[in-house]
Formats: sequence, structure tokens, C-alpha cells
Amino acid sequence: MRRIILFSFLITSNWILGQTLETRWNRMLDKSYTYNAHKVIKREDLHAMYGAIHDSLLMAGVKVRHEQKQVQTQSQEIARLKEKQKAMEALLIQERVEKSQAISSKEMTTWYIVSLWMAVGVALVASAFFFFLYKRSNTIAFQKMRDHDELMKSFTEYKAQKLEMERKLKREIQTYANKFYEPKPRF
Repeated sequence: MRRIILFSFLITSNWILGQTLETRWNRMLDKSYTYNAHKVIKREDLHAMYGAIHDSLLMAGVKVRHEQKQVQTQSQEIARLKEKQKAMEALLIQERVEKSQAISSKEMTTWYIVSLWMAVGVALVASAFFFFLYKRSNTIAFQKMRDHDELMKSFTEYKAQKLEMERKLKREIQTYANKFYEPKPRF
């Protein structure tokens, strides 16, 4: 935690100042004066430069540690994924074995499905046949009933005609008999 705070402090201080080591070095050399072909640099500037270099090294160290942790985390993730891959491959092999064993049961299942649909088809054909027979017999029965009704109607008409004719004949016979047997007047 302390390292993270230090890291964030160094990044913000460097960002706030907006200076790189090279810029600070050049500024320090520019501010120094030359004495007998030697550059004379103030101690404060050297200490400030030392502090900046030290801060930069600390920041680089924090970055390196952070990246090492990231690399370590990623390598652990890779190892975990490799183990997961091996487990998945083992599962795949197991599934292939089960599928090869299931082929015989699949053939059995296929035979069962085919025979089931054949039975359903036969039942449908039989029910269609019996329905056709029922409709045909029903139509024939209605036709016979209609014919019977017509026959009864014509028979009733015939009977009525014959009865009328019989009455007529009886009347004629009676009239004839009355003429024939009529007493003759005696004179």
C-alpha cells in the first residue's frame, strides 16, 4: 500500500513539475558558472538533482515491481487456463467415448422411433378405413330409409287408389244388384 502511495505521489509530482531528468540537468548546467574550464555547481542544485534521480529510480522500481506482479498474475492466469484446457480435453475425450458407446443405443432408439411411427401410421390408416366404411354405411342407410319412405308413400297412395276403386266397384255392384233384384211391380 505504501508503495502504491509513493508511486502515485511520484507520478503526480513529476506531472505537476513537468520536468524530466534531462531538462533538470540542462537547467542545472545553465545556472552553473565556469571557473578555470571547470563547471561550478551549487550544492543545492546537486542535492536537488540527486533527489530527482532518486525519485526517478524509485518510480522506475515501483513500475518494475508493478509489472512483475502483473506478469506473475498473468502467468498464474495462464497456468489456470492451461489446467482448465486439460480438463476440457479430458471431458471431450470422455464425451467421445460415451458417444461411441451410445451409437448402439442410438440404433436401438432409431428402431424404436421407426416402429413407433409405423404403428401410428397403421393406426391412422385403419381409422381412416373404418371412418370410410362408417360414412359409406351411413350414406347407404340414409338412402335406404329415403327409399323406404318413398315406397311407403307410394304404397299408401296405391292402397288409397285401390280402396277408392274397390268402393267404386262395390257401389257399381250394389247398383247392379239393386237393379237386378229390384222387385218388379205387379200388375
